[in-house]
Amino acid sequence: MKPARNKVAIWVSSLMIGMILFGAIIGIIALNKSLDIFNMFRSFTLTIHNESDHELVTVQAGVLASDEKGNIIETDSKQLYDDSIASGSKKKITPDLSLTGEGGIYITYTDSTGFTRTTSVCSYTESLSGSSTITIHNDDAKVEENCY
Repeated sequence: MKPARNKVAIWVSSLMIGMILFGAIIGIIALNKSLDIFNMFRSFTLTIHNESDHELVTVQAGVLASDEKGNIIETDSKQLYDDSIASGSKKKITPDLSLTGEGGIYITYTDSTGFTRTTSVCSYTESLSGSSTITIHNDDAKVEENCY
């Protein structure tokens, strides 16, 4: 009878070790920011890095969608942030936007000199989820999209 018990004990131990390893792998993947698995389940967030020489005095996030003819239109879904973002600093925002169907997300920002620019920060989304990072320089802005 002892050999049968040993086989069961070995099988149970192997199963438990396998489950522990599987859990560890899932945990490592979940913590790895480059894979960002949970990003698709949270509301869209935007990180703004102001690397320009000027303070950003306003930022407005909004949604673009297509009308029935396929033309891209600005929707009524937008949110204005009038908290300034100093030169060299960053800010994370979660705009409260709505969308039916497919669309994109843009921001319009104005700096302390009055210069205004509009830039797409999420070229395609169906669920307004995920995240993007925009780095604003004096002459341009670079966007890293990870939106869904």
